[in-house]
Amino acid sequence: MMVVEDDEAISDLFGMTLEQEGYDVCVASDGQVGLDLINSRRPSAVLLDLMLPVIDGLTIIRRLLQDPETAKIPITVVSAYADAGDTKSILRSSPNVTKVFTKPVRVADLLAQVKIMVAEFSA
Repeated sequence: MMVVEDDEAISDLFGMTLEQEGYDVCVASDGQVGLDLINSRRPSAVLLDLMLPVIDGLTIIRRLLQDPETAKIPITVVSAYADAGDTKSILRSSPNVTKVFTKPVRVADLLAQVKIMVAEFSA
């Protein structure tokens, strides 16, 4: 499980919550590090912010789609900047994005989504 989030409080919350649920979690605080880790570790799922330093989340999504090895890794976008139009556009153009949450997000909703993503990746 990969969390790419530049807000330390949010990444800590997501990371600790997922670890308590038994997931092996890797956290990156900028887009380039996140992309590099996704490419090297091939996580079962990614929680991705859109507004990131170095490389933004949409660029990460596009780059992952270009590689057959990473194109099927499920991604859930968690961003303060995703409005209804953005959400529809992201979901339409990015088959690996399974859900878009607008911050703040309920942890229970996030955990439910992670379970769905991991099950899809494992299938």
